[in-house]
Amino acid sequence: MDNNALYSIEGLLTNESFIKYCQGDAEEYAYWEEQFNKVEGLRDTAEKAKQLYELLKAEMTDAAAETVVFRNIIEQQGAETPVVALPAKRRTAYWAAAAVGLIIGVLGVGIYRYNSSVSVQIAQQEQSTGKRTDAAPGRNTAILTLADGSVVSLDSTGNGEITRQGNAAIIKTEDGRILYRTDGKKPSETLYNTMSTPRGGQYQLVLPDGTKVWLNAASSIRYPASFPSDERRVVITGEVYFEVTAVRNRAGKGGLLPFIVQKDNMQVQVKGTHFNINAYDDEADVKVTLLEGLVNVLTANAATTEKQEAVLMPGKQARCGKTGKIAVAGDVDLDEVMAWKNGLFNFSNADIQMIMRQIGRWYDLDISYEGTMPEREFSGKITRNTQLSNVLKILEQSNIHFRMEQNRIIVAP
Repeated sequence: MDNNALYSIEGLLTNESFIKYCQGDAEEYAYWEEQFNKVEGLRDTAEKAKQLYELLKAEMTDAAAETVVFRNIIEQQGAETPVVALPAKRRTAYWAAAAVGLIIGVLGVGIYRYNSSVSVQIAQQEQSTGKRTDAAPGRNTAILTLADGSVVSLDSTGNGEITRQGNAAIIKTEDGRILYRTDGKKPSETLYNTMSTPRGGQYQLVLPDGTKVWLNAASSIRYPASFPSDERRVVITGEVYFEVTAVRNRAGKGGLLPFIVQKDNMQVQVKGTHFNINAYDDEADVKVTLLEGLVNVLTANAATTEKQEAVLMPGKQARCGKTGKIAVAGDVDLDEVMAWKNGLFNFSNADIQMIMRQIGRWYDLDISYEGTMPEREFSGKITRNTQLSNVLKILEQSNIHFRMEQNRIIVAP
């Protein structure tokens, strides 16, 4: 390894000698003090690397084992290691972008290894102090409401057949999904079920036609346990990703059976395609983003009965305002749109309010603000599978401050 690579933060954290130095080894301390005096700027870089080491180290005492963990983390990141783009006018006041990027990269792969022990420590601390100091990430949890109003808590339900709805068996798979298996017979009546996730939850569902559905936190989908022969229609709230199965029209009309997603005065009509809908009530617009296939987005203004329609091609996004107006954007970052499904927060020129809305939903916390928030934009990736404190520490690099009061995060400049 050349000196430039060795004396980077990445190089130091994969160097067994430096890890021993961080652990207080006297011999290594003498060696690295000598290096600090020889290499200009190395001491500052080492201080940042040591801070990161202290933040992320597991309960291990073997330097070689820790070196392997850090090395594996960094190698897994490779060229994909994300970097936080700090505001240009303030960038020099913070760690180098590469250092922040490494923090996120390590968090993205490594922190999940320690979540269980950290959660126990947090719980013990909160019990002793009476104050909430952190929050665990969301998990796979949802409620299934059946046609008769009875409720099934899915995270506490065993695998296998849960119940039946008409001609459909509802099954929980070993990997934690819910799927509907019909017997092919026409149902005597249409029975509607609703799956809903709380804040701090997510879940996967396979509809009776084979369409795959992913629900983000604080989301829901209402659907028939067995689709009728003329159309497939569901109603959603929150954020939902669909991979729609193409189904032949059995009503003698030929072609493919339409699949319709409805949210208030907007509906999306598809036949077989992949798309994401972000329809949280606290967001300014409903956003429909197409990944594959073709979709029609239709809206109606309840006050004027004026209707609008847009046809989306892959990579396009329809933004539907409260009044029913549709704007189509073509410069969409699909990785950012799909980050939640892939276990990430992915921000691209996002303001702090947008970021905190996502954090509030995922960690099941309320958000409030003190003072005037600076007009800054943030970019970067952070795993969703990490304690809240790790996310806030990264955001604090831009001089925004946070504190917790019970189930609330207070944000201040």
